[in-house]
This record gives sequence, structure tokens and C-alpha cells, in this order.
Amino acid sequence: MNDELLTQLKTEIPSATRAKGEVYARLGRAEVQTSGPDHVIGRVRGSALYRVRAMLDPRTRLVDASCECAAFREFGPCKHVWALALAASGAGRARTSFGDGGGDAASGGELALRGDALREWKLALHDFDAAAAKSKAPPQPVALRWILDLSSAGLGGEAVLFVGILTARKRGGWNKLRGLSAVDLGSRAGWSAQDREWLDLVLGAEDQFATPFAQEAGIARLRDAQAARLLPEIARAGRLEAREQQDAQPFALEWDEGEPWRVGLALVRDGAALELRARLRRRDEALRPEQTVALFAHELIVYEHRLGRVDARGAWALLRALRSGRRFAAPTREERAVSTWLVSEHGGALDALPDAARADGIEPHPYLRLDAPEAGAASIAVQLAFAYDGFRVRALDPRELVWEPGDTRLLPRDRAAEARLLEEFRAAGGDATPSPATDRDGAVPLARLAGLVRELGARGWLIDAAGKRLRAPGQAKFTLSSGIDWLELEGGVDYEGAQATLPALLEAAKNGSGLVRLSDGSLGLLPEQWLSSWGLFDALGEQSGDKLRFRASQALLLESIAREEQAIEADVRLTEIAERVRSFDGLAAAEEPAGFRGKLRPYQRDGLAWLQALARIGFGGCLADDMGLGKTVQVLALLASRASASADARAGETGEARAAGKKRRTTLVVAPKSLVFNWQREAERFTPGLDVLVHAGAERRRDARGFGKHDLVLTTYGTLRQDIGVLREVPFDCVVLDEAQAIKTAGSQTARAARLLSGEQRLALSGTPIENHLGELWSLMEFLNPGLLGRSRAFASLVESSDGLSLAEHDRLLLRRALAPLVLRRTKAAVLPELPERSEQDLRCELEGTQARDYQKILEYCRATVLGEVEEKGLARSKLRVLEALLRLRQAACHPGLLDRARTGESSAKLELVLPLLQEVAEEGHKALVYSQFTSFLDIVEERLKALGLPYERLDGQTQDREARVTRFQTDPDVRVFLLSLKAGGVGLNLTAASYVFLLDPWWNPAAEAQAIDRAHRIGQQQKVMAYRVVATGTIEEKVLELQAKKRELFDALFGPLGEGAGDAAAAGPLKGMTKRELEWLLT
Repeated sequence: MNDELLTQLKTEIPSATRAKGEVYARLGRAEVQTSGPDHVIGRVRGSALYRVRAMLDPRTRLVDASCECAAFREFGPCKHVWALALAASGAGRARTSFGDGGGDAASGGELALRGDALREWKLALHDFDAAAAKSKAPPQPVALRWILDLSSAGLGGEAVLFVGILTARKRGGWNKLRGLSAVDLGSRAGWSAQDREWLDLVLGAEDQFATPFAQEAGIARLRDAQAARLLPEIARAGRLEAREQQDAQPFALEWDEGEPWRVGLALVRDGAALELRARLRRRDEALRPEQTVALFAHELIVYEHRLGRVDARGAWALLRALRSGRRFAAPTREERAVSTWLVSEHGGALDALPDAARADGIEPHPYLRLDAPEAGAASIAVQLAFAYDGFRVRALDPRELVWEPGDTRLLPRDRAAEARLLEEFRAAGGDATPSPATDRDGAVPLARLAGLVRELGARGWLIDAAGKRLRAPGQAKFTLSSGIDWLELEGGVDYEGAQATLPALLEAAKNGSGLVRLSDGSLGLLPEQWLSSWGLFDALGEQSGDKLRFRASQALLLESIAREEQAIEADVRLTEIAERVRSFDGLAAAEEPAGFRGKLRPYQRDGLAWLQALARIGFGGCLADDMGLGKTVQVLALLASRASASADARAGETGEARAAGKKRRTTLVVAPKSLVFNWQREAERFTPGLDVLVHAGAERRRDARGFGKHDLVLTTYGTLRQDIGVLREVPFDCVVLDEAQAIKTAGSQTARAARLLSGEQRLALSGTPIENHLGELWSLMEFLNPGLLGRSRAFASLVESSDGLSLAEHDRLLLRRALAPLVLRRTKAAVLPELPERSEQDLRCELEGTQARDYQKILEYCRATVLGEVEEKGLARSKLRVLEALLRLRQAACHPGLLDRARTGESSAKLELVLPLLQEVAEEGHKALVYSQFTSFLDIVEERLKALGLPYERLDGQTQDREARVTRFQTDPDVRVFLLSLKAGGVGLNLTAASYVFLLDPWWNPAAEAQAIDRAHRIGQQQKVMAYRVVATGTIEEKVLELQAKKRELFDALFGPLGEGAGDAAAAGPLKGMTKRELEWLLT
């Protein structure tokens, strides 16, 4: 179909009708059965199924159209014609068939496309051609006149429009003007497009009408919305007329292009009476209401043969009443009541009262009143108001004027300025949704209250609380004093004479409102400094009356807070303890003690001095050096020095004391099973004088008899759990936890058992005191220095207020400063500059083909099933399903054989990337470590190495002869590749023969990967170490890298750069602290 037919139809069909046709076309209701350059035939589904056609006459080029609907029979081309034309032109969504469902309501039946289709088409076209032949005569020219009837503008104020029609005479001229009738609406072919548009507005833009113009020919009673749009449009076109009586001669009504007239009311005294008067003003012009001819649609005015707009300012009814001659008068004794009513109901238009005049230009000043916070509520109710030169009005008050009896000024409200101020309130975190039931204008979430008050206060808002002025904090004064085994904090903050006690401050900080109840019942704003420290106070102490009580072991942390907070004064004893600890920075390096064989490196002598200083002041500590820096050796040196000191002390005793059989100073070392042999071997090498007992295995004694005969008892974490009933009764000289991440979960059996051990000194060895979240720090410190970080739940609430991976900057700095003397960490880069460089790089590969499709299917399945179960049961009760989903996604990113053993022979993106690199490494004479979480993936890699003829070794959880495997890899030049599981091969191994490390699948915990890389990058390494992390793009593995980055940032903030992982680092899973939102992020 060509554009000419569409263009011609557009002139024939009004825009409102076309709009409906466009909807039909977009919905696919039009079925094109046949079409050509000049015609289209088809069906359109409306309330029934209509046969429709449109064509261009080949001679006249006029449109000949037909449709079986009732609207077409009365008005001509309809929405169905337009829908079919759009579908044929490609602008709509054409259907190929409506099928057999839904019968054809048309009398002629359905135009079928079955049997002899061509014959059906010819018959249909013949029928249409015959109908078209009957209407070849051109349409008769007509003219419409639009006349506004002013006589009808009575109390109702509706606009009555007379639509007259003039038809052309055959001999020239026009027939007599008559009112438009329903019959005239049947053919609009001769009407102008403009007239058709206006008529559509009159008729409501509908295709079918019961009886248009049936009661009175030509009379259309317009609704206000119709009149406000239609009359100005006709007047602008110069086509609007008006008549004051139905039989009067119409006159032209011009459109007034000037600004709208503005209504002004004034209540004036006229002798002993009051009278309400009104004026319509515009710049220097003025009209009295009675000078107007008519008022329509709440905004149109007729005067002096002109139609214009008027701003009634809310006084439309008064304006109409005054124009009609109604006089509003009252005795002066009612002046107060009348004035108050006018201000309340018509303040927008009120310009003057007898003794008050309008004073424009007064800006509103915002006012916020806070209700008293309710217990357990998540928000606080507020009132919002605006003050105009001292006079206050509520935000939701409908009055447009601010005035009270006796005032001499009428202050108009600046609604635009008020709206901007309300937006300020919302932007600061407030909710301006009113609550009529409680007479409140909005609310503020308690979590945002303090920030909102400060922000709005800085912007000049007047804020009070519960009707009293919100007090600002003044001087704070607290005292931190010490007793025999306790510390106490007491004091408060001054608020302009009223006091906030310590318990009140803590309670206010807990509920998050930012407001504190003062001694006189008023409210005060919490001091910002207090807000920055309250979390630590609450986590560390317990309330006792008006004081907070702490343990003596918390002296170091509390003194750090006191030094930071100028308002806290610490007593002398507390300061002395802190000074002794801070003196660690100036410790002189210790020499190798008697009984120690070997030579300590300079940084190891510093470490020994630090360990000895901890023992002198009675604190436990964590040696957190990088892997490979000799933490074991440093502890053995400490044990040798303690054994030597003990021997010296015994030597100085009298024979009688020696005869009493004083026991040795026995140390207990708890380590992972895989490291017990390493401790035994290192003790034999460096401290051969120490008597060592391995308390582990099925053959061990089930009691503690004989422990006192040994200097060093080695045991495993599993044995610790089983034998804690025996071990807790032994008073050890020193208790050491190696790979102390084993106790990172405070509620675990291992952590509880460790805390029950008795020792004069407690030490922890761990390259990563924190692996996943800050709760692990509490568990470690509770073992080393019981009570240092307060109660477990209180500390957990402090760190879990966010995501468990972060902490307020202020609290983080305080913790770092306080714990610094108790945690010694050195990196390889700092103390071993001679160690070869180490670099890490992510190798990206992209899943393709079947592997990519498989991954996407698993992802979609996981999203549909797992998220649904979490929504229904919650994350805690769906952990198994979540863990399984994450596991399957990680496996799918590695190799299809991890999901289906029958597919182990297939390739994968990671294999295609890594295998050529391993060949290249071997050909260049280097060795490589290849790590994976999945032993099944190692199986697949192993088969590929066999096929390539690359000699290799392997170590995983099933390996029995670990030492032999390690030795062969380290010494056999033909073995170039070592396959290791991340957990079994990540600790207790020295693999410096390798200079390349490949991590086939990233793990949630960066510490596990760091310790795997450190198997090669340690003392004894002569070559640069290159570590490659193989990551499948667009998969869950990229999300794993993002989580790793968060955990590194947390560790760095408290202890410095992340290094070695500890113990069961590889077992650190992804669900600790995970939220539903984070799970949704992972499954994208």
C-alpha cells in the first residue's frame, strides 16, 4: 500500500479516532487479507469482527472506504479503517489470521481463505466496487459556525455552544444557518479538518453516541475541561462568535492575548456595616465583577467582545456571585468572624481587611517539631510549619494567608518556597507523608534523625523537641578509674544546665535517634564525638548503676580511647599500664638464648624481644608474620629462653627446694595435624635440649600424667576437642595456637576448648587474624586476653551493624591503635628485601559454546529455585540449597566433567588456557604448582598431563606419603608440575623449587590463595614467583574476586597488607554474614 492512501485517509479521519485506530494496530487487531498500492482489504477485531476495506478511486484519487461497524454507518471512516491501513503500511502489528475462534458479527460472513480463495476474493471486490459506484458524486461543501451563548451563563456557569451549519446552494450562496443535527454527523466529507477536530472535542472524541444534538439542534453543553480547551482554541483561530440572546445577532469574540486577570477581594467598612468588594486587575487595568459579560470554566471571562483568562485565586464562587449582583454585607460587630472566615476560605484572593493590608515578599522560615521518641519505634513523628515574620502556619494548613485577629498585615504564603523547603526535608532523610489520625505532618527514621537535624539546622531550620527547644551539647566530662581487677567509666554531658548521664547517652545511642533525654525532661542532640565512640564503650563494658564497668584486661583498649577522647580523664595506674605496653616500640633486639641452635635473623630477634616483653607484662599476643618468615623458630627461641630461665632459677634454689621436685615449665602447642611433624622436626633442629611429647593419635595417653616431665607437648586441634577435660586441668607455662584461624568461630567447640586451657602466657600464630569478618577478631583476642574486647554479642552487634566486613573509621582506628602492641606483623617485602619478587595476575578466559550454555542454564535454574526458597524460608533455613547452587556454578565455570563424569573427556575454557602454559613452563625448565578446590578437576588435569607426557606429582587429602611427594618434586628435575588441592596443599609445605603457581578456581577467602602462593614464595626461593589466578569471565568467579577485595581491605585496615592464610582458611565459606541481597548479586 502506498503512502497516498494513508495520507488521504488521514485527512478524512479525526485525530482522536486515529489515535484509537493506532492502539488497535499496535495490539495486532488488524488482519490484512490483501493489499496493493491503492487498496487494502481485511478484518479488524473490535467488539465484533468487522470486514474493512479502503481504496483510492483510480480517476478522482478520492478515498472509498467501508466498514461494517455502526460508527462508520453514522460518521464515515472509523478507527477500524485506520487500524487496517496502518497494518498494511507496516506501522502496526498485522495479523495473518484470527483463526476459527470468535465468529464474525458482520452480516456478510467471514472472508474465508479456504477452498477457491481467488474466487472469494473476486466476489468480495465486486461487492465493494458496486457499493463504491453509488457514491462517485463529490461531497457538498459546508461551513460550520461556532457561537457562544452568553444568555445561558447563569448560576451553573456552564458554557453553552451553538454549532451552526451552512450548506451551499446549487446556484451559489449559502442556505439559512441551522443547528447541527445528528443526521449531519453522518457525513463529514465536506468539513474542514479543523472543524472535525473541534467537533470531536465537543462530542468527547467518541465514535458512537446515543443522540448527539438530538434534544436541541446545534446546542452543546460543555464541561469545564472542554470549555477551557476548546473556546480559546476557536477564538485564536478567529472563528468564535457570541450572542447575548438566542435570537440576537452574533458578534465576533476576540481572544485576549494578555496575561490573566487577577481577582482581588477586600473587606471594607461602610459606615456601620462591612461590605465585601472585588476587583479584577491586570497591571494598570481594573474591572468590577458586574462589568464582565460572562464567566466560564473557572478560568474564562467574557468582556468587551473579548474572551480572556482569569486567575480567581480560589474565589470563583464569590466572583460569580458578585457579578450576578449579589451583595455581601455584615454588621461591624461580626468583623472578627467574617475576617477569619475570609482568611481561611478565600485567603488566596484576599487583598485587604479593614485594618490590615496585604504585605507581599515575606519569605517563609522552616520549623520542625520532633515528638518524643517512642520505645521500639523505627521513626519519630514530626510537625512541619513555616514562620512568616513571626507568624507560624502548619505545612498542610490550606490557608493562603497568614493572619491573626489584631494583625495589621496579611502575609501571603509563598507556596513555591515552601515546596523547596519540604524537598530539603525529604532530601535530608525525612518523610513528608501526613498522618491525619495522629495530627502529624510526617516522620523521620531514627537512623537518619541525627544527620537530618544537623543538616537542617545548618540550613537555618528552627528545630525543637516535644515542644521544648532542642538543646545543643556542651562540655562533656568523664572519668576512667581503676580498681583491683576492674575499671569504671562515669560522667556525663552538660546541656545548658541540664545533664545527660552516661546510661542515658548509651540508651540514646543504641536506639539510633540521635536524641538524648536530659535531666529536666527535655531532649538534647547527642554529641558527634560521643556517637563516634559509643559502640566500643557498649561492646566493652557492662552497665552498673550510672557507671560502665570493665575488666582490668581491657585497660589497654580503654586507655587508647581515653587518649583519643579529650573528655575522658584516665587515672594514673591506667596510664602507667598503657605506657609500659607502648614502650614495645623501643625494645632492643634479643640475642639467641642458651639452648637454641642456629642464628636468628634480625627481624626474628626483634620478634623474640616482643614475645618476651609480652610475658613480662602479662599480655597474650598474636605473631602474624608473613608465611615463610619463621614464626615457629621465633616461638622455639622463646621456649628455649623460658627453659633456660627456669633452669637458672632451679640452680639457685637450695637443695631442699630442689628435692621438693619442682616441675618443668611445660608449653602446649596446638597445631593442625599436618604441622605437628613439622614442629617436632624444627624442635629437634633448633632446640634439641627441649624434651618433646607428641600427644596425638590413637595410642596417646588419656590423662595428663607425665606432661610435667616434658618441656614441649604437641597436640592437634582434634585432640584438643576430645581431651579438653584432661588438658584444662594442666597449668601450662605457655599455650601456643598455631594456625589460630582454627578458633575464628567463637561458638565452635574448638574455640571454646582453647579458651578453657590454662597458661601463664598465651600466644597465637596466624598470618591472617581476620579472614572473613570482624567477629573472628573477638574470638582470637578472647583466647589471648580474656575480656579485652568485651562481650561477644555486644562486639558482634557493633560489627554486624553493617556487612561484617567494615567498621566505622573512628572505631577501626581505635582498634588498630589499641591492638597494635598485641599483634606483631612483618611482611616479606619489609624484612627480606633479598627475597625474589612475586607477582600476581588474573588470567581471564571466556566460556563458549556448550559450556557457556550449560552455565547459563544452571544460573537461571539457581535463580528460579534458590531465590524462591530463600524468599519463602529465609536464608538461614536455605543454606544447604544456597551452598549447592554456588558449588554448581563454580564447577560449571571450571569444566563440564565436574557436573557429569561422563563428560570428563570434553575440553573447557580453562583447560585450553592453562595446558599450553604448563607445557611452556616445562619446556623452559621451570616448575609449577597447580591448585584447585576440586580434586575431580585435578583428576581431569592429571589425565591431560599423562596424555601430554608431562611428569607430575600430586598431593590432596587422600595422600599418605606427603613428605615423599614433596621431596620428589623438590629434587627431581624431570617432575615439572605439582597438582595440589587448595586445602591439603596450602599449609605446612616448602615448595621453593616452583617459580609458577596456577590457581585454577578462585576461592572466597583470599587468605587461602595467599598461603598457597607462599608455598613457593618463601625463604630459599631463588627465582621470581609468578602466580596466575584463572577466572572465567561473566561467571560467579568474578563475584568471588570482588568479595576477596573487600576482605583484603578489612585486613589491611587493621593489620596491614594481607598475607598468609591460616589453618583451615580454605574452608572459610561464603555464607558467613551473607544477606539475601548479596545472594541475588552472586546469582547474576
